[in-house]
Amino acid sequence: MKILFVCTGNTCRSPMAQGLFRNMAPEHECSSAGLSALPGQPASPQAAACCKELGVDISAHRSRQLTREELSKWDVFFPMTRAHGAVLEGAGVPPEKVYYPGEIADPYGGDLEVYRACRDRIVEELERSREALGGARVVPMELRHLPEVEAIERACFSMPWSLESFKEELINPGAVYAVAEKDGRVAGYGGMRGAAGEYYIDNIAVAEEYRRQGIGRQIMSYLVGWAGKHGGLFVSLEVRPSNAPAIALYESLGFKRAGLRRGFYEKPREDGLIYTLTFKENGEC
Repeated sequence: MKILFVCTGNTCRSPMAQGLFRNMAPEHECSSAGLSALPGQPASPQAAACCKELGVDISAHRSRQLTREELSKWDVFFPMTRAHGAVLEGAGVPPEKVYYPGEIADPYGGDLEVYRACRDRIVEELERSREALGGARVVPMELRHLPEVEAIERACFSMPWSLESFKEELINPGAVYAVAEKDGRVAGYGGMRGAAGEYYIDNIAVAEEYRRQGIGRQIMSYLVGWAGKHGGLFVSLEVRPSNAPAIALYESLGFKRAGLRRGFYEKPREDGLIYTLTFKENGEC
């Protein structure tokens, strides 16, 4: 999901929303822009300070003007007020792509307490709207998820992992496992192991009733984002040549074919294509 947060000058509300949401839901692509922005301005000191209190760094932000040319790029627009949303719709954005939160007042000119209040309103609206904005909610896997995870595993694979295998991964310091929650259920899951910046995806699966909803992409984006933020050099995986939907997903995320493992899979016997995503020095793909 590609989400754009929009305010007026792009130095207070929308950069706070962008930073907070990116920290909250790293599986999504998000940015921010202003309807009347002076390009190149940093986030206001109060906005940066109150975000830093929650562990979110927006110090690198620079304001930018929203252009008509990019309106078709975003899946959802998140304006800070209904007036901002009206401008977007007037510029041709379909109403169904504009998500209206409660009005979030401009803190410009206020002290740190005013900005904290604005930040807290943004967090409240992001929490309330996260599922509507991004489909499933991707969170670290916990013991409570395992019965549903095991059921999906058995439904998806001819040689499924046992419940005990998943329990072992939850206490493995080198493993990262996550689930996608939707409608109060586990819709899918995925996991990888890593050491010295090298990450290998073990498995990823989505329950049949939740397929074709972008949940696999959310899980993969979460894992890739985690690796990138933790000094990853690359993320690698194997996939059956017959699994065209999975291959299309991996390639759309930037994975490149890097090799072949003969007879890698059983039941049925099939080769395994190796796909790898390599990070740049700054953690980007």
